Amino acid sequence: MRLTKTRVLGLWMGAVVLAGSVCAGTYYVSPDSASTDWAAAENIATPCTVQTAFDNAQAGDIVQFRGGVYVVPANTTGDWLSGYYAPNHSGTEDARIVFMAYPDERPVFDGTSGSYDKDGHGHGNFARIMSNTRYVGSGSKTYHEYITFDGFTFQCDGGLNEGKITLTGGDNGSTRPRVRGLIVQNCTFNGGTSDNAARVQIDGVWTGTGDNHEGLFISQTTGLIIRNCRVFDYASANHNMNTSAIKTYHSDNMLIENCEVYDSSHGVYSKSNTDSLTVRYCYIHDNNVGFFAGTTGWWNDSNDHSKGYFVSENTDNVLLHNVFSNNTRGTISGFTQGGGDLDGFSAINNTIVATSGYTASVGLGSGERQLFYNNIIFGPKIDNDIGLLKWYCPNNNAQEVADGKPEHNFGLDACDHNQFGDLAGNFLIRVKKPDESTVSYPTMPSWQASGVLTEGGNPGAGSLVSNPLFVNASGAMTQLSDFALQANSPCKGAGRGGVDMGANIALVGPQDFPMPNRPPVLAPIGNRSVPAGQTLQITVQATDADGDALQYSAAGGQ
Repeated sequence: MRLTKTRVLGLWMGAVVLAGSVCAGTYYVSPDSASTDWAAAENIATPCTVQTAFDNAQAGDIVQFRGGVYVVPANTTGDWLSGYYAPNHSGTEDARIVFMAYPDERPVFDGTSGSYDKDGHGHGNFARIMSNTRYVGSGSKTYHEYITFDGFTFQCDGGLNEGKITLTGGDNGSTRPRVRGLIVQNCTFNGGTSDNAARVQIDGVWTGTGDNHEGLFISQTTGLIIRNCRVFDYASANHNMNTSAIKTYHSDNMLIENCEVYDSSHGVYSKSNTDSLTVRYCYIHDNNVGFFAGTTGWWNDSNDHSKGYFVSENTDNVLLHNVFSNNTRGTISGFTQGGGDLDGFSAINNTIVATSGYTASVGLGSGERQLFYNNIIFGPKIDNDIGLLKWYCPNNNAQEVADGKPEHNFGLDACDHNQFGDLAGNFLIRVKKPDESTVSYPTMPSWQASGVLTEGGNPGAGSLVSNPLFVNASGAMTQLSDFALQANSPCKGAGRGGVDMGANIALVGPQDFPMPNRPPVLAPIGNRSVPAGQTLQITVQATDADGDALQYSAAGGQ
């Protein structure tokens, strides 16, 4: 029986023996502890090792890590889905396992490079430090649910190389249920000192991140939350799309909120059947590309189409109230190919800004039910191919479609109440529908008469081509507060329903979130016995780490 603040404390009274209760607890870990005594770790004065905590924590437990540097050895066992540290048990929906920083202290997990590379390139210049996935030997893994990681810093080789975590329920093609209830919050992810430059050798060691790496690798999850994190410096020399701060595969109902993502090849990469992803209130800046969503597909046998076609596409990806600033090759990019579409893609109330040398361009792809409104796009277009805003849809091959390849489709349900800025010669929107030529709209009137919306409607209602008038107190648009609107901004109240265009800056970026609600702890009762027919009296005591009031009750039985 576990005591919680909302659960009644019940005592089942039999005629002979009352068994003692089993209680969730709060345990402590420190970087200099050598203790493997899990029971003793309930006392802050006798903390245990990291491995002891991950081996023993069970549903309802909270494990608090004292500040300091935790040196993590090279992870040379397992595979690319698992981490050096991973829990041995799952939590439940009502009783999570929480691994968290001790209040007002910062535990830093400093990995050692040499982790196994996903692409089979051996052991690379990064460290897989932590995961919900535990390698148990002989190629086997266990995938654990309802786990929270809160308040850690992840780095590798003292910040030279990439520290990462993995959140997984299986690899590509997995048929097991997706793991539920993972939360990562208040964490810092350091990808190394390459800072978007070419990788170089220092004393024989490659710095930075190679291709196909990321700070948070996500696969086969449902309901994952990433909030209030800073993720930076996940870059490769050629800015391969697979190198990203956050990358997702085969997951659904995911929320990324209040994060700052910067200095990476790609900020967030929504890849391979990532459905119902919401990215909101994030500050995504100084990347090669801010947000990237891609689709693909292939024949199971290119010489025999009767064996079927596999398509990987993303549905219902939503960008809401984000700030995208000074991304080099694009702010938002949707690349569709192979019959895969981005159905339900929506960009609403985002602030997109670029200064000289960067681009504010948005390039999207095929897909139905697309929405684009209440956004501010202010800054240079990348070129006259993409323009400031473009939808590019591949053509369909009639014979391949007849053989079973999905068609690319296009349906832009709404594109209105957007601010495109007043830079001279910068306004250019281009649309290429499937099996049609690209059409350019170089002026707002031409866009508003284009008829490109679903069923021939005209876009551009309520849209502006003026200076949005940002506060810009720094004078360089480098502080998040710079992106707030001045009182006389033309974007104030100019969005749908009279709301402001652009992001609500007060809610963007890392915020202060409350500490998790820690469960009360019941003092051990022990075994008690009385003769049949007599009354058993027990004094019950419990403590609550949050200082909340507790209520007790007992239920009797025969």
